[in-house]
Amino acid sequence: MATAIEEHQSLVQAEIIHVLAEKYKFDADEAMDMFLKPSNTDNLPPPIIYQKKPITYGDISAFTVSTKSLNDKNNTLRERIIGAIINKQIPENYYTTSDKWTALKLEINNYITLIAGPMDQGDTVRCEHKGGRKFHYDFGLIIKETRDLHIELKFNATHVCDAPQFVSPMYPSQYTSSSFESLYFDKYLPLIAAQGKLELPNREIYMKEIHNNKPACMKAYQEKYYKGCKGSSKFTNDEADIVFYQYCKDQSKSCIDEFITSTELDLETLSAYLKSTQKNKMYMLYKDGKFHVDHVNMDNYELMSYESQPSKSRFVATSKTGNKIKILLRWKNGNGIAYPAFQIS
Repeated sequence: MATAIEEHQSLVQAEIIHVLAEKYKFDADEAMDMFLKPSNTDNLPPPIIYQKKPITYGDISAFTVSTKSLNDKNNTLRERIIGAIINKQIPENYYTTSDKWTALKLEINNYITLIAGPMDQGDTVRCEHKGGRKFHYDFGLIIKETRDLHIELKFNATHVCDAPQFVSPMYPSQYTSSSFESLYFDKYLPLIAAQGKLELPNREIYMKEIHNNKPACMKAYQEKYYKGCKGSSKFTNDEADIVFYQYCKDQSKSCIDEFITSTELDLETLSAYLKSTQKNKMYMLYKDGKFHVDHVNMDNYELMSYESQPSKSRFVATSKTGNKIKILLRWKNGNGIAYPAFQIS
């Protein structure tokens, strides 16, 4: 029997959990079950392997709002869970022992009915996972082996306009009147090479390899850069490395400022790219336990004008519908080191 002290401790723990749940928007009752009740994991359905990775019974929590730091991880997990449900890879005992798994399955089936129409017994639906650079959507839903619907999942939104949209086109200079890579190599990379006492790469090789997370010609630069980055596992705390890291950041910012100021944005080419990423795509939006269907207005991606904002390393374009499109120029793996690209939102 619990002592008065133990009961007091439990009350204090429960109060802390409810305060944290309110602040970080997680389910207080689930947390109470996890931390304050005796462990009963032996009776839970075992994990399954889907796409060569595990999905556990407790992963249903990915469909509750989480902290921002967990968002990317949970996005991938949500996509895998949805695919596993559609492809009938989730064991029946996940549903029979959990109302949440059952509700999610029902919502997915309702969504499929909304976009594909009523299904007869024996009709097939399967999910093909997409994503990555080649595709601009998350799933292909194959309906009755005759229709391939392109689906993009968005979490915590009921309309596309409520959800952040990000695309990151490679080779940013194809959308501008001059070459960012040439400006950087000719004017700024020699300064970084001299500061770090590094050999300047061959120009032709640099132009071929720089659009990559780890260009071979920049290996020595990248290693030294991350040795000076306090947030990196490679951090050495060596003063020379720290100075090099900051110098790279400063030169990168100077180059981007100069480029944004001096170049012109090719609105026609960029509009064509943006519209190609949305072609034949529909959205699967999830919020508060419900899935919603939405489509984009293609005029949102027809860019009509823009202004340069070099201090913010970006252009801001205005679409045919009056929407503002932010076009940020950045390096994806080390400032001034590797993989220049636009991030468009």
